[in-house]
Amino acid sequence: MVPLRPWLGSLFLAVLVSACSGSPRRGIVVPTVASVSKHAPGGDADEPHEAALQRLLEQPHTGHTDRFRSLRVMLPDRKNWRRVRFYGHPTRANFRYGDDHHAVAVITYESSRGNDSPTHCLNQAIGRARPVANRFSFALGHVDHTMARHRRGSERLALPAHARTSERFSPLAVATMSGEFESLFNTDAYRAAVVAYRSWPGTCLVQGFAVRVGADAELARAVVDRWVKEAAPRLRWSVRLRSTPEFANR
Repeated sequence: MVPLRPWLGSLFLAVLVSACSGSPRRGIVVPTVASVSKHAPGGDADEPHEAALQRLLEQPHTGHTDRFRSLRVMLPDRKNWRRVRFYGHPTRANFRYGDDHHAVAVITYESSRGNDSPTHCLNQAIGRARPVANRFSFALGHVDHTMARHRRGSERLALPAHARTSERFSPLAVATMSGEFESLFNTDAYRAAVVAYRSWPGTCLVQGFAVRVGADAELARAVVDRWVKEAAPRLRWSVRLRSTPEFANR
């Protein structure tokens, strides 16, 4: 397990983030191949954080799994992400990009408490996060809400037989946001997105993704935007599942 940074406590599945400060830097020097690792995906670059984000912007998305082997998660530069646990914040799955937390992806799976629409699940998640963010003095920026869609996975088995072929896609509720955490010594800005899926009946499946802005706000924004468009819609339950998975966190 790894210690939970204060900002990770805010958005129950990552962070609330920031798109503030910094102008785009051009010509980021890439690290040598041998220096790139799970511990330091920015390697020996002069600006390792920006080099790490550049990899997230350019490397292909491939599949990772949760420890229950129930979910297939799409991540850019997948081999340099680690599955981790955060003290005091049990979730279905957490992934960290680099020891310096260049980026974090978190997934929660829980009861919908009635309404299982993606919009309700998203609001439920954000509503629960706000008091935590306030407790950690995390300043939240404006939240933008949009809708997209994703291809259904094995959860289609819960549909009536006649609908399993016709209803291959479901709505996806998306929130992108900014935030800033101010400590005694410095201020960290973050950019993040949270998406909620229509999953198994009576459940909420929510995924969050956040990056630290660093010196290049536009690069951080581009990384999050790419994740929303290319990775988030491709989260899948395992094809081996034939009924609603049990709620289990770690």
